[in-house]
Amino acid sequence: MESTGLYAMQFSLPNSTDNNGSNSRYVRRLQHARRTATHDSLSRMRTLCFLSARNLGDAVLHADFLKRLQRANRADRWIVWTFSQASFLFEGLPNTEIICSDFPMGMTGAAFLKKGGWRSFLVAVRRIRHKMPDEAVEVVGDLRERLALRLTGAPRLHSPEWETGHPFRLHIHALPFRLGRPMSVPAVMLNLHDALALMLDSVAPGAPIDSGRPLFTPFRSGQNLHIGLHPSASVPFKLWPTARWIELVKQLCETFPGSCFTLFGAPKDRPALQDLADSLDAPHNLFTESLHDFKDHLSKIDILIGLDSFSVHLAQSQSVPSIVLVGANDPRIFTPPGVVSVTHPGRCPAQPCGGRPSCIGTNYQYSCMNDITPQDVLHAMTLASDLIPTTTHPKHDLTLSE
Repeated sequence: MESTGLYAMQFSLPNSTDNNGSNSRYVRRLQHARRTATHDSLSRMRTLCFLSARNLGDAVLHADFLKRLQRANRADRWIVWTFSQASFLFEGLPNTEIICSDFPMGMTGAAFLKKGGWRSFLVAVRRIRHKMPDEAVEVVGDLRERLALRLTGAPRLHSPEWETGHPFRLHIHALPFRLGRPMSVPAVMLNLHDALALMLDSVAPGAPIDSGRPLFTPFRSGQNLHIGLHPSASVPFKLWPTARWIELVKQLCETFPGSCFTLFGAPKDRPALQDLADSLDAPHNLFTESLHDFKDHLSKIDILIGLDSFSVHLAQSQSVPSIVLVGANDPRIFTPPGVVSVTHPGRCPAQPCGGRPSCIGTNYQYSCMNDITPQDVLHAMTLASDLIPTTTHPKHDLTLSE
């Protein structure tokens, strides 16, 4: 057989007079090895694993970061390692596989040990390592995220390193040593969105920077608006008193007659939302459906007024004008570009405490939120230009529906 002789010469196989014997078996094995090697070389496209393990608000920022990273063509295949509640934010991304698990931090931290979430974590680690990613990226810089990044098996790791003195360090457990390729964030760069732009350029130099969301345009008295309210939060120090929400709706109806309201919340929040709705003397409805439906419904309102939570970040990602009520956190860090933050510093000497309140049991407990008045919010809606956080994002006007 000519092909047998050719392969025998090329690979110096032992010659044999029995072309159907051992020599043919060697040839078949080598042919198979060649086909396998060719397939492996074609399939070994560059793979990047992106980790988002915190909460829904962070996941909104992370999804936007990943979309911009994909536009830079940093990899051919993408793995998103996140928790199941945030998976809808990454759906539809090209060449992207979403792997979900619980994590020892963030939204699923409580279930990690108590409900056996560590099992799904180990399964996810095994699946990701099997795919042999070339790079792995996370943008929080916490000890736990960095160790999870190491478990991916990727030879090249990207993780931020917040400079000493940066207020974001209050929200993480920082490592005392470097891991992988740190993306250094200077202490003077306070806003998280600006820091993410810096990280993007570190991972993919020359990547397209987001042109910015439209900045908040003050509303004119007399406009007929569809106003969204998100009065729910996962922790008590972020809540605004119910009486304040009731008074706010009353003042909004006087300033913007004919407006209607939608109260947003999770299914577990519905009883509390219903109690609030029963006290409102204005057209309203409640929305406590799935997160995916929440995203669609949110895009249809004219403005969202919410607490320092996921909803404001999601609204901003869809260019919906938003006002966020901020107490314990530093509004310069987390307020998205184009979103107006309302804060009332004063009575608490520890404000902003970064979500670690020391005021419990004092006469100024949660005063950072309780002292915000409906007049402050109304002022933000009508005279907001001087309240917009300073960022590096360009300014744009936004035409609002009447």
